[in-house]
Amino acid sequence: MNLKPIAASLPRLAAVLGVNTIPALGWLRETWSAEVAMLLYYLETVAVILLVGAMVRLIVPAVDERGVSIAGERNRLARSYVFFMLVFAAGIGLFLGLALWRLLGVPIPWRSVGVAMAVIIVLQLVAYGWEAYRLRPLDIADAERLVNRDMGRITILHLGVLFGMFLAAARLAWFVWPFIILKTMVDVAGLVDQMRRKWREANEADAQ
Repeated sequence: MNLKPIAASLPRLAAVLGVNTIPALGWLRETWSAEVAMLLYYLETVAVILLVGAMVRLIVPAVDERGVSIAGERNRLARSYVFFMLVFAAGIGLFLGLALWRLLGVPIPWRSVGVAMAVIIVLQLVAYGWEAYRLRPLDIADAERLVNRDMGRITILHLGVLFGMFLAAARLAWFVWPFIILKTMVDVAGLVDQMRRKWREANEADAQ
C-alpha cells in the first residue's frame, strides 16, 4: 500500500485548516465581530482567486509533451478564470459592504484584519506553492480541473451570505456559522478527494 500521496498532501491539509481556523477562532474568542470574521473569509477567497490564476500561468508549460504550443490556451484559461471569479467576488463584496457595514455601521479593525490576512496569505502561499511543486508541469486538462475545483469557493461564499443573512435576522452572531461550516467542509472534502484519487493512482501504478 503506497501512502506517499497521502503524506504529500498533509502540508496542504494543515494550511487549509489553519486558514479556516483563524477567522473562526477570532470570532469564537470574541476578538472580532461576526462581520469581521466574514470579511476575512471574503478576503481569503479573493486571495485564492489570484493565487490559482497565477498558479495556472506559472506551472502550465508553454509547450505540451507533444511539442505543441499551448501558451495561448493556458493564458486564456487563467485570464477567464480570474475575470469570472473576480466579477462574482466584486458582487459579493458590494453586497457585504452595503448590507453590513454601510447599513449597520460596524467598525472594522483594519490593522488586525491586515495582520490576520498576512498570516492567511502566507499559509495559502505554502499550500498552493507545495501543490504547484507536486503537480508541475501541469497540462491543460489538469489545470481546468484545478480551476473548476476552486470555483466551489465562490459558490460557498454565495450560500454563506444568503443563509447568513437569514440567520442574522434572528441573531447577528449566527451570520458567520454558514462560512465556518460550509467553507471548511468544501475545502477539506476537496483535498480529501484529491488525496484519495492520488492514492488510488499510485497503488494502481505499483500493482502493474
